[in-house]
Amino acid sequence: MVLNKYVYLFCLYLCFTINVQSQVIDTVMVNENGVFYSVDSVPGSSYFWAVEDGEISAGQGTSGVLINWKNSIGRKKLKVVEVNAGQCISDTVFAYIIVKDELRAFVPSAFTPNGDGLNDEFIPYFDNEKILNYRFIVINRWGTIVYESNNPKEGWNGTFEGIECISGIYSWEIVASLTKAKVHYFRGTVTIMR
Repeated sequence: MVLNKYVYLFCLYLCFTINVQSQVIDTVMVNENGVFYSVDSVPGSSYFWAVEDGEISAGQGTSGVLINWKNSIGRKKLKVVEVNAGQCISDTVFAYIIVKDELRAFVPSAFTPNGDGLNDEFIPYFDNEKILNYRFIVINRWGTIVYESNNPKEGWNGTFEGIECISGIYSWEIVASLTKAKVHYFRGTVTIMR
């Protein structure tokens, strides 16, 4: 029996396959969409999956399952048992998966808050939407915090206390975590262009 793995991120079918004969280590990131694993199926056989600290979202009893590793970090065990048409165990496969807590931020370097509907807001984007803790601040050149948010879906409109900030360079910091195990720090600058 061969174990295959497909990763579905952001609802796109970005797929790659690994073939596993026995013990293999694979690395995945904590993500909300899960990872799809499958085995080369034998007609009439059933497949029973067991995962350590993960959740089988779909497919138990079939040759493929969607596993959400939730907020589980570290080395995890995946077991697949094949039961043939005669109800006998015909094969078993184990795989060891390394689940990592990684978060990537995509942050613009400039924005134009001029009310034209294009780039009017400075908002960071992340490759994972399961952010547990979040703090985003924007600081002017005098060290004043001109914007602060605890909501990763909110962005800065270029104002401070209802007044438009001048064109120029502002510093920003983001502190975010996906789990309680690791905190991610991001820092940079953004330019307001009016």
